[in-house]
Amino acid sequence: MSVNHLHLVILGEADNPPKDTEVVKAWMSNLVESIGMKKLIEPQAIYVEAVGNRGMTSCVLIETSHIAWHVWDEEEPGLLQFDLYTCGELDSNKVYEMVRDFFGLGSYTLRVFDRSQGDLERIK
Repeated sequence: MSVNHLHLVILGEADNPPKDTEVVKAWMSNLVESIGMKKLIEPQAIYVEAVGNRGMTSCVLIETSHIAWHVWDEEEPGLLQFDLYTCGELDSNKVYEMVRDFFGLGSYTLRVFDRSQGDLERIK
């Protein structure tokens, strides 16, 4: 059996940074389901009030690893750092579309790395 080690990273501008933790938790659950993954725990979401780090942070443990992100919203547009790691199959286009629509993603960089050889070989 072949195991993937795929790491998707998005750095982008968020025109619609979320502020409601319940909305974020529901979106994270939907994301996991939409890309064919399984949650190990319910998504967590916390709005951070600290100056210089203000914004939403969220994570969910999935059967094949994790999804985590933070969006800083003190400036407009907000800044999003999104991270998904899986040893399963990954539909990076579906992830991108859902992130784009939820955060109002403007300018962005998306990378998918193949970490199966222990290095960070970029595949997309």
